[in-house]
Amino acid sequence: MHNLGSVYLALGRLDEAEPLLREALDIEHAIGRARAPGIGFSLAKLSRIQELRGDLGGARTLADAARAQLDKVLPPTHEQRLDAELRVMRLQLVAGLHRDLREDAIDLQRRADALKEPYLSATALYVRALAHARQGEDARAIAMIRQALQISARPRAFPHDLIAWYATLAHLYERTGDPAAAARTRREGLAFADRLEVPKTHPARRALVAPATVTMVNAP
Repeated sequence: MHNLGSVYLALGRLDEAEPLLREALDIEHAIGRARAPGIGFSLAKLSRIQELRGDLGGARTLADAARAQLDKVLPPTHEQRLDAELRVMRLQLVAGLHRDLREDAIDLQRRADALKEPYLSATALYVRALAHARQGEDARAIAMIRQALQISARPRAFPHDLIAWYATLAHLYERTGDPAAAARTRREGLAFADRLEVPKTHPARRALVAPATVTMVNAP
C-alpha cells in the first residue's frame, strides 16, 4: 500500500495516493507495529501531499509526526532521520517562521555532509539557502541553491522535490530585480522536469508556469 501510494504521489495523482498511504498507516497500527519505520515514511509522504496541495499547516503537522516516529525507531545517524529533520526545518521556513535558523541549518548541513550522501547534502544546502533568504541574504541563497542543483544532478525517487528548488531560485532572482534570470531558471526547471519525465499534470510544475503559486512550493 505504501509503495503504491508513493508511485501515485510521484505521478502527481494525489487523490489516489492519499487513501493508500493512510491505509498503510492503518495496517501498521492494526498489526501492532508501533515501532515500524514505515509509519514515519508514510507520514512523510502524506506531508508531501499536503504541501503540494498548498496546505502548509497540515504538511508541517505531518512532518513533525514523521520526524517524531523516525526519531523513536531509527539510530541517530540514520539518513532518514536527518532527512525528516531537514523537512521539518524547510517547512518552518516556507511557512514564514521568523526565528533566525541559519546556525541550525549550518549544523544540519555538517551532519548531512558527514553521511556522504550527495542528495542529502544538497537538500541540507537548499534548506540553509532558505534560512539565509529569510534574513535577506538573497545573493548568498542563490549561490547555495545553484550549488545544490549541481550536486543533485541525479535525484532519487522524488524529482518533483527539486522542481521546487528551481521555483525558489526564480523567485529570488525576481526579488533581486533580475527577471531575465528568473525566466531562464523557470525554463531550466521545466527542462529538468521533462528530462526526469515528471508528468505534465504534476502539481509541482505549477510554480514554474504560474509564478503566483510559488509560495506554495518552498519559496521564502
